[in-house]
Amino acid sequence: MNFVDATLVKLADPATRAGLFDDTALGQLVSAAYDATTLGVTGPFDALFDEVQLGVSASAIGRVEGTWALSGAATRTEARFDLGGLPSFPVERVDALWRGAIVARTIPDTAPVQSVEIEQPWVAANGDAYTTQARVTFAAPPVDDVPSPRRLPMSVGILIRDAGFSVADLLWESKVVRERLDPAGVERAGNGAPRPHHPIVIAWIVPAAVFDDADWPGATPGMTPPDARGARRLTAGQWLAREGIGLVVV
Repeated sequence: MNFVDATLVKLADPATRAGLFDDTALGQLVSAAYDATTLGVTGPFDALFDEVQLGVSASAIGRVEGTWALSGAATRTEARFDLGGLPSFPVERVDALWRGAIVARTIPDTAPVQSVEIEQPWVAANGDAYTTQARVTFAAPPVDDVPSPRRLPMSVGILIRDAGFSVADLLWESKVVRERLDPAGVERAGNGAPRPHHPIVIAWIVPAAVFDDADWPGATPGMTPPDARGARRLTAGQWLAREGIGLVVV
């Protein structure tokens, strides 16, 4: 069984599904969907699989709009039709669609204000403007603050690729897949969670051997092969997250 099929079989089995996603992968998926820095989320992370569909079709959606009226009549009728399954770009298969959530940990923002300093207003040389500056100092958060779990809804279109894929082609395919999934209504309801900047995330599942290639940036001279592989993976995951793509390495 090849890498793609073996991975798909593991996704299909609830007993092996979670094992594909380590803490690094889940953290990068969160970063692909949300502003993780602003939210202050950290690991450990847990994946919740509410629904997993395999071999999903991401068909192109076409739209037809028009108006018509009887000859001489003042009333017009307007209509709009969305048509699926139209021939278009060749990318129409999503290996899997995961709808659920990732549970992250957050530290409550309970740091007390320690001091406030207000500088005296000053008048500009032309006498037209003045500025007041305030400096607020916060004390360290209480040491007994314990990270609390936070549920972040996720909709993830999964593309599985063996080593040798084209990065440029897969980036393009990822954008096409997201555009096609968007009107399909697969986005998860927020239910009070922060609004994601990518409601639909694309996940790449690739073998770890991909990052033995020294053309991937991130490694430094003198690193052992495993450390170099990990450094390249982290660097790739950071810039892919900015594109709304989470990197999963197995």
